[in-house]
Amino acid sequence: MCGTGVSTMATASWVLIGIAQASVALADMGSGSPPVTGFAPGAVFREYHWNGPWVNAIVWQRVTDPGATYPGAKEFLPNPVNSVEINDIDGAVYAEVCIELLQCHAGTTDKRIRLNGGEWLSIPEAINIPGGKPHRYQTMTYPVVEVPLHCLRSGTNTFELTAGDSGWGWGQFLIYGVTFRVYYAATIAHPTGQVTFPTEGTTLTENPTITAEASSPAGVKRVDFLAFYEDFNFRGDNVWRQWQYVYRYGEMQHHVGTATHSPFRVMWNTEWVPDQDKPMKLMARITDNNGVSFLTPAVDNVALERTGRSVKLCKPYDVPERWVSRGGNTHRCKVNITEDLERATAARLLLVTWDGKLTDAIGINERKLVKNIGGNHDLSFDEIPVPLEYLKPGVNEPYTYSATEHHGIEVNWPGIGLKVAFESK
Repeated sequence: MCGTGVSTMATASWVLIGIAQASVALADMGSGSPPVTGFAPGAVFREYHWNGPWVNAIVWQRVTDPGATYPGAKEFLPNPVNSVEINDIDGAVYAEVCIELLQCHAGTTDKRIRLNGGEWLSIPEAINIPGGKPHRYQTMTYPVVEVPLHCLRSGTNTFELTAGDSGWGWGQFLIYGVTFRVYYAATIAHPTGQVTFPTEGTTLTENPTITAEASSPAGVKRVDFLAFYEDFNFRGDNVWRQWQYVYRYGEMQHHVGTATHSPFRVMWNTEWVPDQDKPMKLMARITDNNGVSFLTPAVDNVALERTGRSVKLCKPYDVPERWVSRGGNTHRCKVNITEDLERATAARLLLVTWDGKLTDAIGINERKLVKNIGGNHDLSFDEIPVPLEYLKPGVNEPYTYSATEHHGIEVNWPGIGLKVAFESK
């Protein structure tokens, strides 16, 4: 029970969109079907964001193993107790928390969160990373944990996180933001609407305009457009075909786009969207001025058709477990180009880095592209243009090198990927 301090394992869900729907008795709700209890089409919810104030840092917060033995670790203990205002739990049917979690000390296990001094809830690992040991990799992920409704209060809620051992004496991860999501039955007042273009079965051309209709008695604050397709795995969970977006300090990024006034429309920049061998889907998150959000029905069976060009995604493999280049070390992975490079017109590397400023070389096939990229002790989503003459048919090896004796660059899962644009055959 929350408030007892008893440690228990809670049911946790990894995939932020499309997680399993819980059965809810609706005899007293006046609705003929159960509410959607996860970030999926049809869901009605409010989001409550925490992104600071930070402790012991400027733009993120440390979470340290209370039993850490490594010199210097103890100065970051005890872990902070944070607070968030959750003002509407009346009529709630489900709750979850999404954590923007950077695993900076590879090997860290037993990640947990608790609310209001209650039971510890287990934070799941990215189980889709192959090999069965995702905790051994540098990762930036967005795990979701179900929060039992009895753990919530109306008003100020406290929460804290903890970590287990890393295998070398300093278990630790960082958090950039925490989003609590409270779900309701569709009988409450909420915005409504739908994606109006494309419609089911549409074939899109390059850089299409996506549109939606949206309304609410409280007025519509914003409409976020999302697409389900295969792309570089910025979410760090090794799920390449999914609803594509990430959170940064509770704000959605890497999605199709956001409209804040009527008519609700955005231009989807598809220049580097990879060719798709399966249909895509689109939906919209409509948020009104009362802070209530609604996820529209998904528009299915959408295709993308280009004229005269194609874009191939070359997924990395042979990714090292602990990709932290420092002290004269070089780390590398592999990507495979199967298309005819004579038809190539442009290329770029894609990577998610931490502390990328402390780097001496980022390149491919032993040819340096840039000295450094990204942030100083901070997270960055990076894309680096690649001269075509640096590439070769078959196996190519992106790499990072750093001579610093300090921290050095971290490359998060899935490693360094490559996109190549080609003239059509």
